[in-house]
Amino acid sequence: MILTPWFPGDTHPARQGVYQRDFGRERKYAYWNGKQWLWGADTPEKAVETTFGFSSVQLQFSAVVWRGLMEEPNDPTI
Repeated sequence: MILTPWFPGDTHPARQGVYQRDFGRERKYAYWNGKQWLWGADTPEKAVETTFGFSSVQLQFSAVVWRGLMEEPNDPTI
């Protein structure tokens, strides 16, 4: 899988889609819906299926660095 360079968490992606996020102890894939990050998953395909966002307690995660996937996950809905 080819990935972009890391971007700061206070910079939001220009496009909706799946991105990899580095939480320090682990890396997850999260879906950016154009307004907010949805909760992370272990694979890009599972991130597409995520429907719930961060709670107010988890908003600290909105500043977590992210990078884009240079190829689409194996999901025809994206």
